[in-house]
Amino acid sequence: LLHGKDQHRDVASIALKTIVAEVSNMSVAQRVIVTLSPQLVKGITSP
Repeated sequence: LLHGKDQHRDVASIALKTIVAEVSNMSVAQRVIVTLSPQLVKGITSP
């Protein structure tokens, strides 16, 4: 995912948005964001 195609990055981004929107417990959503966001950013900025 981190070194794949732009499509994979886009799918991961959509998945993260969906998870955050569907999770009713805000603290769980925040933990998901804290855990996955750095990996997504790394995937976007890495060659």
